[in-house]
Amino acid sequence: MISRIVGTAMLLAVSVADANAQQAPAEECVAQAETALIFVRSNATQCGARAEDINSIDRGTPAIRYTQAQCAEPLRVNSQRSAFEECSRVYYCSRLALQCVKTTATRERRCDTQISVQCMQQYPIPQQ
Repeated sequence: MISRIVGTAMLLAVSVADANAQQAPAEECVAQAETALIFVRSNATQCGARAEDINSIDRGTPAIRYTQAQCAEPLRVNSQRSAFEECSRVYYCSRLALQCVKTTATRERRCDTQISVQCMQQYPIPQQ
């Protein structure tokens, strides 16, 4: 299930980048990012991330905070409990990347691949 959430997180980056490749308006980047976040949230729930953790992340007051360095670390799953924790970490880090895309596209009033690449570098999503 972790691979599914990571796959979805990577898909979000590609879908935003695809929208960007066409020099779309900033609003399209924001819409693509919000759609991708729905998929990532759904997968986080399905792979066992606790609803209270997901809701606290969405409210901007996460119960668990991850640093940029922790988001760049590979996934570590050695028990069922760690799998649930990794789901939360992937969701948290994905949300940071998506928020970056939304904020940057809105601020700069543009939508291009450079924004997605920059945000994915600044806020990496854990992978295997």
